[in-house]
Amino acid sequence: MSTLRNAAAVLRSFSADTPEVNVTAVADRLQIPKSTSSRLLKMMAEEGLLEPAGSKGRYRPGPLTIGTGQVFRSGSPVASRLDSLVADITKTYGGVGTVIVRDGRDVFPLMRHVGGDEGRPSQPMAIRTPAVASPAGKAMLARLTDSELKAMYRKGIGPGAASIQTIDQLSAELAPIRSSGVSRTEIGGRVTLALAVVEPFHDEAWSMDYTVKLDGQPAGTIDKILYALVDGVSMIGARVGDRYWLDWKPSRLPKG
Repeated sequence: MSTLRNAAAVLRSFSADTPEVNVTAVADRLQIPKSTSSRLLKMMAEEGLLEPAGSKGRYRPGPLTIGTGQVFRSGSPVASRLDSLVADITKTYGGVGTVIVRDGRDVFPLMRHVGGDEGRPSQPMAIRTPAVASPAGKAMLARLTDSELKAMYRKGIGPGAASIQTIDQLSAELAPIRSSGVSRTEIGGRVTLALAVVEPFHDEAWSMDYTVKLDGQPAGTIDKILYALVDGVSMIGARVGDRYWLDWKPSRLPKG
C-alpha cells in the first residue's frame, strides 16, 4: 500500500506551477531515498501513469492519467454539446471534427468524428500537443488576457510553433482570433476551423476543430461550414454563460 500511496502523492504534486517532477523533488516531497524515488517514477511510467518529459529523470502525467481525466471531463455538458455539433458537421460535409480541452499550455483530444476519408488528416493527433501549435489551442489561448498569457509563458514559449517565440508574437497571432472567434489555418490543401467555449463556473476552456479538404468543394461550401460552426458554438457558449459568445456579433467574421 505504501507504493500506492506514494504514487498518489506523486500525482497530487502536479499543478499549473508544477507541470513536471523529477527524482530529487519526489524524494524530498515523500521523504524517501532517491533510489526509491527513481524506481517509483520508472514504475509509474511503465504503467502509463507518467511519461518522460525530455531531460533525463523528469516526468509529466502520462497517457493513462490523461485518459482517465478525459473520461471524467467528457461528461461535461460543453464537451457533449460540442461533440454533437462536430458529429452533425462531419455527417453533412465529411471531414474530421475533434473536441479538445486545454490543460495549461497543452491541449488534449477528447472525441473525434470522421465523416469521410477525404478529410482524414495525414497525421493522427498526438495525446499531448502544445496549445501554440494547434488551431484549437490558439482558439482557447485567444480567450486569455495578455497578462494571463505572460504568466503562463513566463519561462518562454518553448517548442511547438517555430514562428511564435515571444509573447508579442503570440498576441499578434491571437489578435484576429480574439476579434472573430475563429482560428483558421490552411495547410497542405486542407482548411482547419477551430472555435472555443469557456465554461465560466469552472473556468474550463473547450474547443472543437474541423478539418476538410479544399479541393473539390463546391463554391461557398467552406463558408457554409464556417457559419454552421459559428452558429452552433455561439449557442453552446450562450447556454453556459460564456460572455464572449453572449456579446458576439456576426459582423466580427472576416469578409470573404
